[in-house]
Amino acid sequence: MQFTREAVEAKHSTLIQVALAAAGVENPYRLYYGESDMPTPEFIRHALTRAVNAGHTTYTATPGVIELRNAICDKFLETQGIEYRPGEVVCTAGSGMAIFLATRCCISHGDNAIIISPAFSIFASTVTVFGGEVREVPLARDGRRFRLDVDRVRETIDARTKMLVVNSPSNPTGWMITRGEQEALWELALKHDIMILSDEVYDRIVYDCEIAPSFARVATDREHLVVLNSFSKTYNMTGWRLGYALGSERMIALMSKV
Repeated sequence: MQFTREAVEAKHSTLIQVALAAAGVENPYRLYYGESDMPTPEFIRHALTRAVNAGHTTYTATPGVIELRNAICDKFLETQGIEYRPGEVVCTAGSGMAIFLATRCCISHGDNAIIISPAFSIFASTVTVFGGEVREVPLARDGRRFRLDVDRVRETIDARTKMLVVNSPSNPTGWMITRGEQEALWELALKHDIMILSDEVYDRIVYDCEIAPSFARVATDREHLVVLNSFSKTYNMTGWRLGYALGSERMIALMSKV
């Protein structure tokens, strides 16, 4: 059996290596997974029991049950003030699957993706497996804080750049993108026809506001933005593997097909 060069040459995730090492430590703080030490709230566990007893254990529509997609749209409108429709939502087996699907739709062999780093290792490994080139642009130190180096992002873009990955609020740095930085990246995305993949799974783990502002607040169209989120961090549901993506109807249809 001959395996693909991209799969063979893909690097093992440093995150997984840390997790394996931590398996030998008693009661570790699982910050490497961004995982709380608190259980899933009782009302959610009771809802699962009711759903199972009611027979909701069959296959669903590929993009997810319509009730869930409607609820995601309602929640996004409530928290971010941006209206999405169910046809612009796809539910996935965790946000990792949403990353995989979005990357598969945008990256082909020879393309490249810019990743604001440090970042979740799955972004880089997925781009590599699909034959793409990873171009990391590290956050710049600004005293005791971090800031986005927009000039370096601009210099890294070329004709083969198809995707720009941003995680805010950031794990592991705690950096949160500003409105001005969002607008600067959005201008670059429109100018060079690049898809922004905005990882917002930590949007409720903030301390000076109720929720971190989504990239969708500055987007002037849906064709250049995919927003990723999950139930894992906000609701202590990491093992449930529930994630979703918001995007244009065309992008979500492609992701659902893939």
